[in-house]
This record gives sequence, C-alpha cells and structure tokens, in this order.
Amino acid sequence: MFLTSALLFAVALILMILVYTLSVFGMVLIPGQDAAGDPVEVGFLDAAYFIAILATTIGFGEVPVAFTHAQRLYVF
Repeated sequence: MFLTSALLFAVALILMILVYTLSVFGMVLIPGQDAAGDPVEVGFLDAAYFIAILATTIGFGEVPVAFTHAQRLYVF
C-alpha cells in the first residue's frame, strides 16, 4: 500500500504536534527549583518556549529557572 505525499505530510505533522505537546506537558508537570531551593512551577509559556528552543537546536542559554535533575533527565 502506497501512501500519498499529502497523507505522509499529515501524519508527520500530527506526530510532530503530539511530541511537542507531550514535551511541554512533561516540563510543566515536573517541578523546578530556584536558587534558594524552593520549588518553582514552570508555566506553559516557559515550557513551550524552552521546547521550541530545544527543538530548533538554538541552545540552552535562555532557561526560565535552573533545571532539577528530574527535568534534565526528562529533556535528555
């Protein structure tokens, strides 16, 4: 069975959106930690921005708060 290019594009786009969404929700659910050691929740906008930076391989220069080991493991 041969898939048309439009169908392949649609499947790839849906898969990319699904991976991006799951990545953002994962970053939101894992609590962060500020310099004083207090827990900090990463907001949806910060998580979406970080995942976009990560996906485009621009770099890790702009991180909202320092990551915990759990967040680093999740991103890895």
